[in-house]
Formats: sequence, C-alpha cells, structure tokens
Amino acid sequence: MQAEDYNTGGSGVGYYDTTSGNSGGAYRSDDVDIQVCKSEGGYNVGWTATGEWLRYTVNVETPGTYTASFRVASRYSGSSIKLRVDGVDACTVQVPATGSWSTYQTVSGTCTLSAGVHVLTLVFTGDPDLNYFTVS
Repeated sequence: MQAEDYNTGGSGVGYYDTTSGNSGGAYRSDDVDIQVCKSEGGYNVGWTATGEWLRYTVNVETPGTYTASFRVASRYSGSSIKLRVDGVDACTVQVPATGSWSTYQTVSGTCTLSAGVHVLTLVFTGDPDLNYFTVS
C-alpha cells in the first residue's frame, strides 16, 4: 500500500497530523505532508511527528501470521512505526538512520490477522518518511 493512499474522511478519521497544510504540496490537499519521492518514484509521506497516524482499510482473505514491511527513510535513529489492527497494537518496527531523507530501507515486523475487513493504523514516533508498506 502506498503511504499516501490512506483512508478518506479527514482528520481524526483517515489521519491525524499535528500541523496544518501539506508541507510537500503533492498528491492530496489535506494536512498530511506528501511529497514527490524522487529517489524511488511516486510519492511518500514525510515531515511526520510523534503521535501522527494514518489509517488504511484492508480485507484479509486468509487468517494467519503476516510480515509487515515498511519502506522508510530517516536522517536520525530512534524513530518507529507502530501497526495497530482495529485499534489493538500488533507490532512496532524501529526505523534506523538510513543516511538521508532520500535513502530508503525496508524494515519488517510480524503481526497476526484474522480473516475479514480490518482497519490498519500506522502510528509514528519520531520523524520517519514512509514510501509504502506491505502486509504479506
């Protein structure tokens, strides 16, 4: 899933962002900061801050243990992304310092999903950029 394709509905429904406006000026016109991802193509969510979150609705066909992988960039260590499934913490991945905001790396964790429609919430700590994530 592309980071910028979070649920619609506005602040408090599809996302929570601590600042007003889209600092990257790309893709959507709400308060999530989205920019063109020059190093990997497409777009990425950037300028994240602790406590900000994005939501995605998914339909899981087969229950089981899944690997959640996140394509991230950060100039600093100490950031993380927590994956919540229907409001319950499922896994947290640490985001390393990748060297620059345009140098991406994949970090992964595992989570258990039951079959059916679920709301995934990504909660940011620190300031990682996120290009996309997969759950497979």
